[in-house]
Amino acid sequence: MRDLLVLWDVDYTLLSAAGLGNRLYQAVFKDMFGRDLTTVAPKAGRTDRAILLDTLALAGDHRATGSRG
Repeated sequence: MRDLLVLWDVDYTLLSAAGLGNRLYQAVFKDMFGRDLTTVAPKAGRTDRAILLDTLALAGDHRATGSRG
């Protein structure tokens, strides 16, 4: 059996994706809403749901409500 090492890099200290997460948010936003996304909410230590809701609010969609945990 081969050894396998799995690293879970939740805080980007081992690997930098060079902004890939933000570019993905921007591409999906453009595809769904037909306009550019100018800013993405802070991601560090937050759930995907909280990031998405705050990003939508920053983009002017104030229907995005709920727990931001």
